[in-house]
Amino acid sequence: MSTPARPGVLAIAALLTVPFFFASNSILGRATVDTVGPWTLAFLRWSLAGLMLLPLVWRAIAADGRALLARAPLFLALGFLGMIVSGGLFYTALRYTTATNASLLYTTSPLIILLLERIFRGRPIAWREVAGMLVASAGVAVIVTGGTLATLATMSFNPGDLLVVCCAASWAGYTVILRRRELAGLPVPVVFTAAALAGALLLAPFMAAETAASGRFPSTPAEWGAILGLALIASICAFLAYQFAVQKVGPSITGLTLYGMPIAGVGLAMLLLGERPGPAIFAGSALILGGVALATLPRDLLGRLVGR
Repeated sequence: MSTPARPGVLAIAALLTVPFFFASNSILGRATVDTVGPWTLAFLRWSLAGLMLLPLVWRAIAADGRALLARAPLFLALGFLGMIVSGGLFYTALRYTTATNASLLYTTSPLIILLLERIFRGRPIAWREVAGMLVASAGVAVIVTGGTLATLATMSFNPGDLLVVCCAASWAGYTVILRRRELAGLPVPVVFTAAALAGALLLAPFMAAETAASGRFPSTPAEWGAILGLALIASICAFLAYQFAVQKVGPSITGLTLYGMPIAGVGLAMLLLGERPGPAIFAGSALILGGVALATLPRDLLGRLVGR
């Protein structure tokens, strides 16, 4: 059996920076979504990201035009999962929950990736992965219910938290599709640009309906500054780094970058938004991170951490 290749310097850099890039999405989104509609925000984010990248990848797109057209269903699937559900629906969730909760609940994505790889690729799931999923699920329940049994009894859950869990599942599907054989030979920027433009196309009707109903459209420098930040930092930098890491080291290992999202997201939310997590947040985050670590950390590394 051949030894897997070690990740290069660029792959390691991508893995280290991804959590900070993605954490900016919750922060900028939460700060803006009350004045800019969630679907308008998602549409402008992905339209700008795709259009900014298009001049840089146009030659590659022209050269691979037939291959890209043949893979149009995959790009539409990426656009739906990554931009519709993990975009517009995520910003909708931020109207009802905090950036702190959103960052923590998104950490469940690596566990969902394991399940999807089991379902679609026959990847076996070890006992510790099952145990990790159960522990992390308990952490999600603590955050969603606020740590009170009364919430569980009355079923009065925060709808934003539940939507974020749905978005985490959608992001896991996005990650698994990126590893499809049909996309493996295409350059990462080309795949990202095609997915961003496909997502913008799918978002356009939602944005039009929202604008017609509310009569609102971004108009202030602060709103456009946040949208530009979402396009550059939370979109171009985050997704290119993530997709590069997925292609180089695989979806399961890349999913580990989400460990850093709670640290980056909670810290930025406290610093920039003034959010103050309560005891349930700390208890739930400990369970989620512990469960994800148990389920997804490499066996030898996990053994060293527990002293074996």
